[in-house]
Amino acid sequence: MSDNMKGVNLAKADASKREEDFQRFVALINTTSRLGIPTMRVNTGTPEKPDWDLGTTIDQFKKLANLGKSKGVEIIIENHFGISADPLKVEKIILAVGDNISSCPDFGLFKSEQERQAGLPVMFKHARRVCSAKFHGFTPEGKPKDFDLQSCYKTMKDSNYPGWIS
Repeated sequence: MSDNMKGVNLAKADASKREEDFQRFVALINTTSRLGIPTMRVNTGTPEKPDWDLGTTIDQFKKLANLGKSKGVEIIIENHFGISADPLKVEKIILAVGDNISSCPDFGLFKSEQERQAGLPVMFKHARRVCSAKFHGFTPEGKPKDFDLQSCYKTMKDSNYPGWIS
């Protein structure tokens, strides 16, 4: 299951609004569990100045991971936007949560080739279930136009990644 809820931010400074957003994830985890889906991607949220606190985000992900575990649903974080656009911050969240959480590396969501080459090994270190091998079209020669896809697959292979490729 993939969360694409707009405006949801697990790190909102306003505790009541943050709880409202959290409850949206609770409902989605319950649906994911009823459907027998083993993972749910949870975005870290849309950045809201100054509502962007890594500690609050970690606390929220701990609660989600615990709930997900009780429902048979592992929480995954993709290198998407906001806090999760930085693989090192994704790693901090995963290490702090510790259980029932992993990463979902997405080849196509890096701003540059340099960020991709640095970030993919970090993301694959914590990936167990799913990888998004996204790219954005082909050149006339039939090669991916955005970046070196072969290099991404090499990084994945070198990491001994055991999961699915989407």
